[in-house]
Amino acid sequence: MSNTPKEQLTAYQRWEMAAFDENGNSSNTKGGTQGADELAAITEKARREGYTKGLSEGFQNGHSEGLATALAEGKIQVDNTIAQLTTLLNNLNDEIALADLAISADLLALALDIAQAMIRTALNVQPDLVIPVISEAIHDLPNLQQHSKIFLHPSDAAIVKSHLSNEPHHWRIIEDDEITPGGCRIDTQSNQIDATMQGRWQRIAKNLNVNSHWLNKPPEETVDADPTATLKK
Repeated sequence: MSNTPKEQLTAYQRWEMAAFDENGNSSNTKGGTQGADELAAITEKARREGYTKGLSEGFQNGHSEGLATALAEGKIQVDNTIAQLTTLLNNLNDEIALADLAISADLLALALDIAQAMIRTALNVQPDLVIPVISEAIHDLPNLQQHSKIFLHPSDAAIVKSHLSNEPHHWRIIEDDEITPGGCRIDTQSNQIDATMQGRWQRIAKNLNVNSHWLNKPPEETVDADPTATLKK
């Protein structure tokens, strides 16, 4: 590049400078376009990075919230299941307690039935067991008064008369078909002693807190004349 003053330059030289200036301006325009492209690229990259980051953070936040919701719902279901199982166990315990009571009541009823059967058998084998019953009933009286009456079943009356033949005859034995064998009732002018089988049995049942009645007659049993009759049918 020369240092020739401008007014001394030839037309060609001036055109060349002008042309050079124009090229210089064109170079500046291209540089500006390139800078805009680079800025747009940076902006797009930043937008994509921001979008990717936002998407990742949104996914993580959504995952955390969803997990927390699922855990809360799962806890509610577990609590409900535990409550149902607790109720079921309580009901089961109640049913077991009721079953125990029912079994106890059935066993007590069976024991009373067996006791009745044994008493009847004992009275049939040893009818004079009525004597201690009368002695106990007489003992319960303050004093055996005149004109006392002892009510007995006819089968027991004969036994008592034979056993008490040597005793003072200040009472009267009265036969009563309503009195169950093995029991008696004593009436005086001011007292009454219920020593009947029914009365004594009711006192026993009351003490045991059960409702049981003395059966005047045992259940009838059906006996086949031919034990093989049932097998032949």
